[in-house]
Amino acid sequence: MLLIIFGTVHATNIKVESYDVSIPKPGDDLNIVLLSDIHIDSAKRTGYVQKMVRDINYLQPDLVLLAGDIFDDRDHQALEREIETLRGIESKYGVYGVLGNHEYYGGNLDETIRIFSEANIITLRDEYIEVAGVNLIGRDDVSKKDRKKLEEIMTGMDKSKPIIVLDHQPVNLEEPKNNGVDLQLSGHTHKGQFFPNQFVTRKLMRLTMVIWPWTTCRL
Repeated sequence: MLLIIFGTVHATNIKVESYDVSIPKPGDDLNIVLLSDIHIDSAKRTGYVQKMVRDINYLQPDLVLLAGDIFDDRDHQALEREIETLRGIESKYGVYGVLGNHEYYGGNLDETIRIFSEANIITLRDEYIEVAGVNLIGRDDVSKKDRKKLEEIMTGMDKSKPIIVLDHQPVNLEEPKNNGVDLQLSGHTHKGQFFPNQFVTRKLMRLTMVIWPWTTCRL
């Protein structure tokens, strides 16, 4: 119980971790802010999302990426209340996100995606978009059993540009490796978010990069 209480308090003490990532392809330097596993719900304290947006804007991102589990409730009013706050994210090239397992648990994906759209968040579902000089692939969560294969999503892509995959769960990492992906960004494991969960996830999953919930990657 003491560990859980400590972990809960620790989870609200958000820290920023910075990574310098070099991709050996031509392109401009980008300041990317990555967030994952925010789990917006009715239990979140007042001002939690507002502080998150302030922290994002302080970093002056070129691109903001959301790696899933942004919403975590069956009551969509909790997310509706944050639309205006989320619209306040300042990003040169926009805000893009993917779905996580908890968006599926909520039971109404259409409503969740609608609210994301009203908050100026573009949800990528097994598709890619060229933005800021990179190919950004957004994969549907593995909760969707018939999600497309990565090779199928990348059909027609100009692979001379940097390729970034946004996939909530870091599973089957050989697939992006074998398809020429330069960088995969994932969440799900809560590494660094909720002590002592990281000791469990470290055993369960092969992690290529530890991503805390406000992470900047300079490319």
